[in-house]
Amino acid sequence: MPATDGVTINTVTFTPGARTYRHHHENGQILQVLAGRGLIRAGDGSVRVIRAGDTVWCPPGESHWHGASPDSAMTHTAISLGTTVWADPVDDDEYTSPAIEPGAAEPSASPDAEEAHP
Repeated sequence: MPATDGVTINTVTFTPGARTYRHHHENGQILQVLAGRGLIRAGDGSVRVIRAGDTVWCPPGESHWHGASPDSAMTHTAISLGTTVWADPVDDDEYTSPAIEPGAAEPSASPDAEEAHP
């Protein structure tokens, strides 16, 4: 689909193991995962699992990459706002680093950072 007013919308299918290069977007990016299981690495540097039904926001200027998991294809619609600046490829060591599953406990900076839940 052609870019319109600085917005580009593309639906992309990644084969198992395929991923983008690192990149960022002038005004951010929205990813809507349509099928499969994928990975994203953004902001805090952790690799996270994304699945069909997930919507992910990548803030303006935040370097990130995304793609399929090693064992599953993944299809998403990417809504890119403003220009996209492409950077370096993602090496296999980074791509295969442990990924955080949705709903998994987040590592905290200190025990005091944890909240008590009734």
